[in-house]
Amino acid sequence: MPRQPRGKRIGSDDHEFSVVSKNSNGDGSVYFEPGRTEKDGRIREGMWRATYRDAVGKTKRVSAATRVQVEARRDAKLAEIDAAPKVGSRFSRDTTFAELIEWWLESVARHQVRTSTFDSYRRFAGYLAHDIGGLAVVDVGAETITAWQSKLLDRYAPFTVINCRKVCRQAFMEAVKVGLIASSPFDLVKAPKAKRVKAGRALDPEEAKALIRAAEPLRLGAAVTLRFCQGW
Repeated sequence: MPRQPRGKRIGSDDHEFSVVSKNSNGDGSVYFEPGRTEKDGRIREGMWRATYRDAVGKTKRVSAATRVQVEARRDAKLAEIDAAPKVGSRFSRDTTFAELIEWWLESVARHQVRTSTFDSYRRFAGYLAHDIGGLAVVDVGAETITAWQSKLLDRYAPFTVINCRKVCRQAFMEAVKVGLIASSPFDLVKAPKAKRVKAGRALDPEEAKALIRAAEPLRLGAAVTLRFCQGW
């Protein structure tokens, strides 16, 4: 039989409750409801109760024999609410990645970057859409992203894969914002390593002048002069 706790929400013999302290906003209340005898003689044992608000703000309640159990049940319900699409959203659990990426490109990315950059966004997003575009967004996990990234590394340079990741990850973050998924699978997959190639050293003005003077007697001296003077 559950042991009645001391403090917080206390029940009296007439089934009235008084709250000594309150949980933080969003956590609901956790309290012990003492046992009682029903009018028909049945004995109802005491139980722990926990309240929470569902997706539309309605108060719900779960019960368990111990505080730990009831808090776990409440947290599981809250996790389900967080993972479900928000009320009124255009997205559902059947929304595919191809549908998500097309919406993100036209509704979000198109207004944030230049046309040339947007074209590269569409190309990079197409790499992922080509492989998993038909999968529901809620079914895309870390294993799927890992396999896709490995396949892409067989075809493209690491920096190309990294840029592709950056673009596709933004689309998944929008899915998190609208409540379609709880977190992005890209957060669980490491980006590939890529070494940056050092840029070549440019000649300073004095070095360029020296090169032009040295090239003057050569057959291609005029071409060398034009190259540096015109910025070719």
